[in-house]
Amino acid sequence: MKLAILLVPCSACWATDTSQFSAGAHGQVMVGKDAGSGMEGGGFIGYAGAELGSEITERTVSRPGERRAGTTIDDFARLSIPGMLPTDHDLERDIDFGIDAGAGGGFTRAGGFGEAYAGGWAEVRVTPDHDGDYTALTVGARREAITSWDTQTIFMVGITKRLRDASPRWK
Repeated sequence: MKLAILLVPCSACWATDTSQFSAGAHGQVMVGKDAGSGMEGGGFIGYAGAELGSEITERTVSRPGERRAGTTIDDFARLSIPGMLPTDHDLERDIDFGIDAGAGGGFTRAGGFGEAYAGGWAEVRVTPDHDGDYTALTVGARREAITSWDTQTIFMVGITKRLRDASPRWK
């Protein structure tokens, strides 16, 4: 997680005069084959295509012969491929995609657990862009490893409310 904390400040290494500040919140429905179904919500902040955030999730976890409802709190880092491009474009305002990874912990009635995940995501703007303020449809997939529970593949779909600003105050 120490590496993730350095992600946003290090984004200045590839930032250009056209790089954007971003912040927002998301809500998603999660679906897994055997477990992982549930909901999550969170928020994030970032610069030049690198974002850090936190989320809370209510979903199922499983292991042989047992399924339980669980609650997790995770911190995550994600990279937007279009957001990192050193060109003068607004592609990431219409369609955005990238990779993400996170880690955290949670609990069920059976006790606590740790988890880590990695995956990919994409979003498509669904409302008009009002000075960088818009709503997007978000989809994603991730592979999660959970201590003492089965590893899960999760698919997600949801809504993201996003704000982008091309002229951050620290420039």
